Amino acid sequence: MKKRLIQSILPVLFFAGIQLSCTPKQYVVTNIQGTRILMDSAWEAKISPETKNLVEKYKSQLDDQMNEVIGEATETMRSATPQSLLTNLTSDVMKQSGEKYSGQPVDFAVCNVHGHRAILAQGSITVGNLFEIYSFDNLLVVLDLEGKYVKQLFKYYASNKGEGVSSDVQLKIKDKKIESLSIGGKPVNDNQTYRIATLDYLADGNSGMSALTKATKILDTGITLRDVMIDYVRKCTAEGKKINSKLDNRIIIEE
Repeated sequence: MKKRLIQSILPVLFFAGIQLSCTPKQYVVTNIQGTRILMDSAWEAKISPETKNLVEKYKSQLDDQMNEVIGEATETMRSATPQSLLTNLTSDVMKQSGEKYSGQPVDFAVCNVHGHRAILAQGSITVGNLFEIYSFDNLLVVLDLEGKYVKQLFKYYASNKGEGVSSDVQLKIKDKKIESLSIGGKPVNDNQTYRIATLDYLADGNSGMSALTKATKILDTGITLRDVMIDYVRKCTAEGKKINSKLDNRIIIEE
């Protein structure tokens, strides 16, 4: 009897042992310590000559690339709402590039004002200047969006007193609401599908553009906005053109 009892209990104990051994251990933080390290000249003195030489080697190469002059701006351009020289330029280039990489017509382009991290100063344009302005690795995408969601997108624009948009859009805002809206000179049709060039970051609904998440189709071009702008400046320069922009009637706020 005892022998049979032991034989029946052993498998249970063995299985329980496996279960206990496989159970993840639970750890609890009991202490945290930290020190403050000043990144000053004293810290630099501790860098080994070998490390310093290695950094200088690559810094020199990077400086050569970043300081390359690739174009010229006719005036200083800044980003602002409801529209600005810089956001107008970016949006218009995005639309052109969206058509280029998708191989299809694009109705308009949208970008966010705060995606621009520096100004484009009048005069020479370097690669480094465009890295400063377009510092994020956001990718250009082309998406299809129904008209009812296009209206929803521009309701956000109205409430926020504007964002970046290409010249195909004419938006009038009053009391933070849409006074009038047209695309390509025509009112927005709820049942029509519009093709939009934008950024993957915005297509995910960030910066208040949640309407873009309703897209029925999305094409990822695989190219960053920064590279789009660098290519545009190089192309203009090769054609003997300077980089310019203008304020127009794409977004107007009525008092």
